[in-house]
Amino acid sequence: MCKKCIDRCTREISTLCPRRRVASAWYDKCRLRYSDHNFSSTVDYSNKYVSGSNEYITDPDRFYMKLVQMMNELASAAASDPSRFATKAVDVNGTSKIFGLVQCTPTLSRGNCYRCLQQQISELRVCCDGKVGGRILGGDCNLRHELYQFYDSRRTLPSTISAPSRTKGWRIKATILAVTISLLTAFAIICMLGYALYWWKRLGKEKKLKSTLFSVDDTVSTISRNDLGSANGIADNQANSSELPVIDLQIIQTATNNFSDANKLGQGGFGPVYKGTLPDGKIVAVKRLGRNSGQGMEEFKNEVKLIVKLQHRNLVRLWGCCLEKDEKLLVYEYMPNTSLDALLFDPAKRGELGWQRRLHIINGIARGLVYLHEDSRLRIIHRDLKASNVLLDHEMNAKISDFGLARIFGGDETEANTSRVVGTYGYMAPEYAMAGLFSVKSDVYSFGVLLLEILSGKRTSSCYFSGHLSGLHTLAWSLWSEDRGLELLDPVIAESCSPVEASRCIHIGLLCVQEDPADRPTMSTVVLMLGSETMSLPNPRQPGFCAGKVIPEPHRLSWASAAYSVNEVTISDVEPR
Repeated sequence: MCKKCIDRCTREISTLCPRRRVASAWYDKCRLRYSDHNFSSTVDYSNKYVSGSNEYITDPDRFYMKLVQMMNELASAAASDPSRFATKAVDVNGTSKIFGLVQCTPTLSRGNCYRCLQQQISELRVCCDGKVGGRILGGDCNLRHELYQFYDSRRTLPSTISAPSRTKGWRIKATILAVTISLLTAFAIICMLGYALYWWKRLGKEKKLKSTLFSVDDTVSTISRNDLGSANGIADNQANSSELPVIDLQIIQTATNNFSDANKLGQGGFGPVYKGTLPDGKIVAVKRLGRNSGQGMEEFKNEVKLIVKLQHRNLVRLWGCCLEKDEKLLVYEYMPNTSLDALLFDPAKRGELGWQRRLHIINGIARGLVYLHEDSRLRIIHRDLKASNVLLDHEMNAKISDFGLARIFGGDETEANTSRVVGTYGYMAPEYAMAGLFSVKSDVYSFGVLLLEILSGKRTSSCYFSGHLSGLHTLAWSLWSEDRGLELLDPVIAESCSPVEASRCIHIGLLCVQEDPADRPTMSTVVLMLGSETMSLPNPRQPGFCAGKVIPEPHRLSWASAAYSVNEVTISDVEPR
């Protein structure tokens, strides 16, 4: 297994890190490193990769105390061992254990190994506080902890056997001992062969999960960071599905209880989403794209290729995918608070989104779009930004999801035209909905609509004004023009919010939904506007046109204008010209 891992790493590192004089690659079972200078006797603290679990422990203080105590003992044990390696398991609360592993490069001295591990132990609080698992991988040492045994048990046998005394039964005892040793050896060999055969078969089924699970945490995330401009990147045209972790369909079926309704989290635009638990205990969300979902193979490949290359705290993370037996499956990190629309538009749950929490979500979405539009190497247009495509993690951090309709711009491209208009009406910019023209300003328009929804707690598709389905931005503009902008706010936050902050947010939302794309700010400017109380804002122009339909029943009006009236004249005088 070690040899196969090294062989694979040797083949892949030249692809992952082309023309690099210094490179490191970590896999689950091995690690490879090369450099143009001698690093055998020094400690390198700069080259490091950190990864923490998405799940949290119930008693973080006790857990952290036990974890640090165990890691300190392991550091001492590894520094004293010639192999510079140690594992241990300690009880946490009587029902669960922490399993730990530490390792140094064997060429390190005892003192350097201990100091290297101590440096990483001191960073546990920063990367993995309260998390059930975590890894810190450095240039010369690494450590890992989980709530399950992730390493193979180490079997040891006595190194020497004392010689029998030269007594009367010496030959008989020697014969018995030799036969016993032979039988034990044969039994051990059979067990090892059976164990190896079992894992060989299982590897065929789970290798894309168990062997590349760390590739999700490491190799793929390294590709992601490097592909977007770090030191060890690969060319964009080299990114393809072969670099992605492919999870066996049987594993996903087991994880989701064969896609049972009890595990169903919701229904997305392209298919249902299920909660699942992988064999290593990781909780994931599985999006199952239906055959008639509307998202074809191109959209599927597009979403996989984009998400795996993008790494940002406000973008959802992809763990793996599956293309097997007509199934198209995407495995994402699990978001315990589901999507924004599930809370924002639910009268019973809306109270969980207070003013500060809504501001936090707005800022998170804005930062995610800045990354897509400006900070990644390629300019990416989402084209389907809406409340249901914003997921919330356990800390209510917003994460943009669903990149099936996203488009990539390269070089100096700023806009494009398409004959196939896709997305969600109500969030579409007018130039895109009517002429198929899209750019980063199309996403800015969608963000403006979403911002107004977050502030009002109302869907843009549920707002009627003067008898027409006019959109939330039309209502916001009317109230703003009459200096009654704060009437737009959700009653849940109306009392607790800062009127100045709320008014500023409405102002920014109206700037984003202006009819002319040139008048809309960029997302980086929006982030500056949201974060500054002194930055002056230009006056917004009238929002983009939104076609609506006449709603004749007055009782269906929501936030209707006082000027609304019903024409009761039933007779018309017809006269010739």
